[in-house]
Amino acid sequence: MFGTFWESRIGCMVAGGGAVWGVHLVTKDFPGMANLMIPSGPIETCGLGIIIWLHAKWRVSISNR
Repeated sequence: MFGTFWESRIGCMVAGGGAVWGVHLVTKDFPGMANLMIPSGPIETCGLGIIIWLHAKWRVSISNR
């Protein structure tokens, strides 16, 4: 479907977007470090991006054998 270059690029963008989204939600109404609550939506988005990126790297590693 995608080449490995674009799959890797999309995975990085999704992971970065999840990280930015998480930081935005945490710092929007920042109560202080004692009450820090990390929402679950951005964490899954960041994890999905990392899985996509890892899949692209795996595809590169098996094609160079």
